[in-house]
Amino acid sequence: MGTFVLDLIGEKSFLKLYFGSGIFAALITLLSMPLFGQYTALSGPAAAVLAVLTVWTMFNPESQLMLFFILPIKAKWLVITAIGIIALINFTNLNFISIIYYLSGATFGYCYSVIAWGLQSPFPITHRFDETLTRFSHPWAHNSSGKIIDLAKARKMQKNEEFMDEMLEKISKHGKDSLSWWEKRKMRKISETKNGK
Repeated sequence: MGTFVLDLIGEKSFLKLYFGSGIFAALITLLSMPLFGQYTALSGPAAAVLAVLTVWTMFNPESQLMLFFILPIKAKWLVITAIGIIALINFTNLNFISIIYYLSGATFGYCYSVIAWGLQSPFPITHRFDETLTRFSHPWAHNSSGKIIDLAKARKMQKNEEFMDEMLEKISKHGKDSLSWWEKRKMRKISETKNGK
């Protein structure tokens, strides 16, 4: 999932997302400690991982995943369930600081997706908030009459073009049999996407 997000948004944006979510979660958690009177040590990339997972879900909300290799579940429900379980476990232990830490990471990923790329949550109940956040973060966007370009799709298309060029060059030098099954499969998927299948 992290590799997908990295390929889609680029290295610079991915680093902003990853480290930004970690720093944001740490600051929110530190500010919350005196409020709850709970002082605890937190370590690890959990908040950043939840942020990346949230962004991946914003890009692929309807993707089918296999839970325990037997239960198909949509990505949006899996992420909400995972966040809910994490919050419930910490709530039963009265560990409010950990709840804040994890939720602030996921919240950062959600807000970053809406602000940076104009994505919408897969849940209709939040669409008004998404639009408000987008309007607030880009006040000039509604006054311009320029062409709207989806940068994430443009980057992906460019990477696909580069991949296809590289594979076609490989075929011309070494023949079709020099391609791996993965390269053939990816070329087929890119071709189908271009042809609208």
